[in-house]
Amino acid sequence: MLRSYLRKVFGISISALFAVSYVTAATAAYPVDDNPVLRPADSMTLEAKTPLPPPEYQLSAKEPANSSSFAASGSVLENPDFFTTVWNSPKILQLASTLLAIGVLASAFWRYLLISTHNRQLRRTQAELMSLNETLDTHVQERTRQLTREIEGRKRSQKILETFFNQSQTLNLVLDSDANIVRINKAWESVLGFSRSELKSKPLVEFVIAEDHDKTNELLENLQQGGKADGFENRWHCADGSIATLRWSARPDTKNQLFYGSAQNITSEKASEEALKLSASVFTAADEGIMITDPRGIIIDVNEAFSEITGFEKSEVLGQNANMLDSGKQDAEFYSNMWRSLSETGAWRGEIWNRTKDGRIYPELLTISAVEDSDGNTANFVGLFSDISRIKEYERELEQLAQYDGLTGLPNRVLLADRLNQAMARARRHHQSIAIAFLDLDGFKAVNDTHGHAAGDQLLIEVANRFKSTLREEDTLARIGGDEFVAIITDLKAPMDCIGTLERIKSAAAEKLDLEGAQASVTASIGVTFYPQGEEIAGDQLERQADQAMYQAKLGGRNRYHFFEQEHVRASA
Repeated sequence: MLRSYLRKVFGISISALFAVSYVTAATAAYPVDDNPVLRPADSMTLEAKTPLPPPEYQLSAKEPANSSSFAASGSVLENPDFFTTVWNSPKILQLASTLLAIGVLASAFWRYLLISTHNRQLRRTQAELMSLNETLDTHVQERTRQLTREIEGRKRSQKILETFFNQSQTLNLVLDSDANIVRINKAWESVLGFSRSELKSKPLVEFVIAEDHDKTNELLENLQQGGKADGFENRWHCADGSIATLRWSARPDTKNQLFYGSAQNITSEKASEEALKLSASVFTAADEGIMITDPRGIIIDVNEAFSEITGFEKSEVLGQNANMLDSGKQDAEFYSNMWRSLSETGAWRGEIWNRTKDGRIYPELLTISAVEDSDGNTANFVGLFSDISRIKEYERELEQLAQYDGLTGLPNRVLLADRLNQAMARARRHHQSIAIAFLDLDGFKAVNDTHGHAAGDQLLIEVANRFKSTLREEDTLARIGGDEFVAIITDLKAPMDCIGTLERIKSAAAEKLDLEGAQASVTASIGVTFYPQGEEIAGDQLERQADQAMYQAKLGGRNRYHFFEQEHVRASA
């Protein structure tokens, strides 16, 4: 804009200078007076110097002054000598020089202004360029840092993905559209035992057991159609011949025609699950009653056998304390010992008497085991028990056969030996005496021969009951064979304190008996010995001493009692 303005000013100045110079030169060459008619001298001069113009350009005397001036001017402009005269004039040259100088100065000034303006614009442009360069550098540096961060972030993400893919806890793989393994992590080697190169050499399905081929192929077809899988399980061959069970999560990548799978080895879980199923089956189908309690003894579960044995339904015992089954036959010390064993060893086994729902007291064989949690604290108690009433009954029968006489129900020789040892120990402990009486029935053979064996058995039963009635609860009467009996009379302060009992036995044996309408009678010959004696003696020796004394009573006339080595026994007493 400034440049255009300067050009206009310069042009106007030059035009003005040329106009002024032209007027000045014309005035100097042709002076004009007040008379509009040219003076003769001037005319002559003009004529001498310059040819006359054609007639049409000549002025008449009658024309006005202005017209003559214009005519004169026109003739000057058309006269070539006029310009020569004008330009050859010193004033014109001076004026032209001045104008040239002015033009040069104006041009230089304009050039100066133009250069100054250009320099200012250049400096401003340079400043703007520098600012732009700085801004550009800043943007480049920021973008470089941003790209660096993005690259580092991608590297970190790639590293994280690689770490995740190769982590040992998870089995990861990538399949192509033909179910061939494209990529697989190292965890597969530790689970299946095959190397990664071996796993990549065959389609995935060939490592799956034949029974799971169909469902595995169905899974792959579903993935090819864009489906996904979660919780899918199949079984795989291992290099050592075992089978591993894997649980899958798989996703398709339809764009790249790939499948991404992640699996977990649940072989141990499956084994535990099968074990739990087996345990549940055992728990349900077991013949033994099973009771599970918390550490306080509160019942949290029972099986069907529990209800069959105790008569309590499951709903009736849940939340109740196990002591609801207590029969009261065991004292507090029994249960204290039980809990001490559970606390110290984590287990207890023994016989216990419990009560059923209808009040029946029954014996059970009970095993209690403590179940610990991961911290080693007792989480539960599991009680496994069975009703041993029949076993106890059978044991009693066996005991009866082994220790009691089958005819009279009295202890036999085996139980007699045990009772005698117990009586001897008690006598030593309490500094008392015991008497061992050997009884033999007089006349039994005649009754047996006359009335028969049945009558003889009836007689033995009746006599045994009579003998037993003469003894105290703490005394023992045993049948050791045929018509022979042994009585142990205990807690004697002195040996001869047994005489009253011996008399009652002798009298009971002599009473008449009614054997199915027939009358019979027997007597008893009794041999007696005592304990303790001067020297320590065994129980079977005491029996032999009493037997010998009984023979002495037989020899003495029967129906009497005789003391073994009576003088020696009295002395020792």
